[in-house]
Amino acid sequence: MKTGPSRQGEILAEAMRIIRAGGLGALTMKKVAAGVGISEPAAYRYFPSKEALLIGIVKKIRSALLGPIRELAEASGPAATRLESVVRHHIRFVLQQDGLPVLFIVEAASRGNDELLRHLKAIVRDYMRILEGLLEEMGQPKELATLFTGMAASLAIRRRLRMSRAAEAGSVETLLPFVLSCIGDRKGGEVK
Repeated sequence: MKTGPSRQGEILAEAMRIIRAGGLGALTMKKVAAGVGISEPAAYRYFPSKEALLIGIVKKIRSALLGPIRELAEASGPAATRLESVVRHHIRFVLQQDGLPVLFIVEAASRGNDELLRHLKAIVRDYMRILEGLLEEMGQPKELATLFTGMAASLAIRRRLRMSRAAEAGSVETLLPFVLSCIGDRKGGEVK
């Protein structure tokens, strides 16, 4: 019999699967419980409300996304190389999750829950600070960070619309080096 963190992880994974398949509107504790093979009251013992479950998902996304990104950003080497690694990880993460992080952030932000919104803002704020710090190390305006978040969001949208996966890969392999070379050419940045 599974208990504690193991069961919580199963519940979060099932909730994320449901959201990937049908959006936030499809998420109910009843569906999550059935997918995990427990009763609905048992699911509520792990997450006392749907909002608590959503916050759990945000924390899971934050950990899976920002943990590795922080490591990549703090590694040794040129800032441009670290920036590319960070953005590649972000894009890979979003695509592996079938666009879920972007879908989830957009839909969850409209729920009107201040605590949930605070957690969502923290993810975006922390990620932007990492990108901005790397850009500043390169002598580039920190406002360019929006380009990289937009790139991941655009690819997530294409994934959700079931557009060509080959085009997604081509976008990453063509667009990211192009953007990096363009910003490297500005004001003597590292990338040439």
